[in-house]
Amino acid sequence: MYSIKNYIGQEVRRYIFMLRKTEGTYHHLFSVTEHLEEEMQDADSFPPNKNGRFIDFDKDADGSKEKIFMVVDRVRLTEDMVYRPWDSMTVGKDRIRVDGRYEWWAGNAGAAKMVPLHHEEQDELHTLLPKRHCSAFVNYCKAKETDETVVRAFRQERLRKQLEKLSVKNLGYNLTQHTSFGGACIFVAYNPIYTHIDFTEDDDSPGIYWRVNYREGRHDTLSLAVRGLDKDNHPLFNKQMYTEEGIFLYHEPFEQPFHHLDIVVFDGHGTEIDNYSYVIFVHTFSLSMQIKSKDMAIVDNSGKTVKRIEKFVEEKPVVIGQKEQTDSLWDTSDEYSYEKLETALDFVFFEGGKEPEIQKRNKEKAKKYIMKILDGAHNICYLCDPYFDAEAFRTFIWEMKSLSVEIRIISSKADLSAGQKRELAHLVKEYNEKVGGKVQCRLLRGEESILHDRFIVTDDKVWMLGCSLNKFAEKATTLIRVPRTYRKKLIETAGKWWNNEIYTEAL
Repeated sequence: MYSIKNYIGQEVRRYIFMLRKTEGTYHHLFSVTEHLEEEMQDADSFPPNKNGRFIDFDKDADGSKEKIFMVVDRVRLTEDMVYRPWDSMTVGKDRIRVDGRYEWWAGNAGAAKMVPLHHEEQDELHTLLPKRHCSAFVNYCKAKETDETVVRAFRQERLRKQLEKLSVKNLGYNLTQHTSFGGACIFVAYNPIYTHIDFTEDDDSPGIYWRVNYREGRHDTLSLAVRGLDKDNHPLFNKQMYTEEGIFLYHEPFEQPFHHLDIVVFDGHGTEIDNYSYVIFVHTFSLSMQIKSKDMAIVDNSGKTVKRIEKFVEEKPVVIGQKEQTDSLWDTSDEYSYEKLETALDFVFFEGGKEPEIQKRNKEKAKKYIMKILDGAHNICYLCDPYFDAEAFRTFIWEMKSLSVEIRIISSKADLSAGQKRELAHLVKEYNEKVGGKVQCRLLRGEESILHDRFIVTDDKVWMLGCSLNKFAEKATTLIRVPRTYRKKLIETAGKWWNNEIYTEAL
């Protein structure tokens, strides 16, 4: 069993976030204790890897109120630090207080048991650890009950901003997005046998080359359990691979082609020490080039310039190989999961609100994400919205950066007034003639539009919108990426409407 007990008496590196209360007491918010292998002692990483103690805090924060501090130090690991970390933390001569009863992630063995960290099972925990290239052995403890001090530090606006500022500066990520790890004490040690394993796909036949990058003085026998899977994650084969004394580069043939591999590494005693999940080899390079074409000035009725927009023309992307897509992950903390989904444009929620400042913030956020989608198009973009009008055109189409994308607007004859249709037609014509765009608009026929939900298609991607673009985010609504399995039907439907006079007519 790999154990933190093996490092008792050795120097470890520890960083602690804590809250100093007005009476001068310090309270634990989050900490990581790591043991570094000899050749890692001077490695650059977050948090700062400095000799002695490093203390940081928000120097602009009011010192007469509660305040967040971060301390990084090097200490000798003691038995108390292993089994009861909540009773052994100090800053200088001051004890750091930890409230509540704690429990261990790895079970009753407590911190003595260190387990290899699986990416697919603990994606969020990987984010919280120092940035290292080698595999980690981890255990952590968290309070069984909610710690009021921790909750206040993560939720109260003034303290949360301090915690966010300090963690982004020193760790490279926002700790306030990881509320499920608030109050946690994390222990981490690193693979003592090797730093990492390199895998290369065999170009001539199904199989791989692999090389173990051993640490100095080590050449342990290892075994690797390899599972080949197809693109739908169905298993294809299982293979056992072994290292041999004195050999550094290995070749392993497989029975059939694969999409990706799952690899688990065992030491000479059969103990799992490392894993590589979803090993996929690069088959595609996409190259694109944009050339700045012109600067556009948007003016108000008095002729005053309101905004300048850069316009580009671009060559069609050159794609070498076959494109593959990876799916996003759901993670542990709600905030962390949502942040990743929002950043990936998989799911964005715009909360409703009557206050002008909230409405303004929602509109700005909505425009930011819609423009990110539209500017991500290379070849063709459908905007399917029965209420798409001149206001939506000015807000979004005018500000698209590329002049090379073919833009196809599908609005509704029944849902636009005669004046709205004239104004939209004028804008389309003006944009194409003066700016040099490739914009067309067609209207769905009939006394009642057959389109209810709004959606945007950019090349082979599709997003659903909770309401029309001209009113988007004025009320609570969502923006959702359509999963790969279902978007083909929506793309085909948009094309059918566009190309069939039965469904649409020219604006």
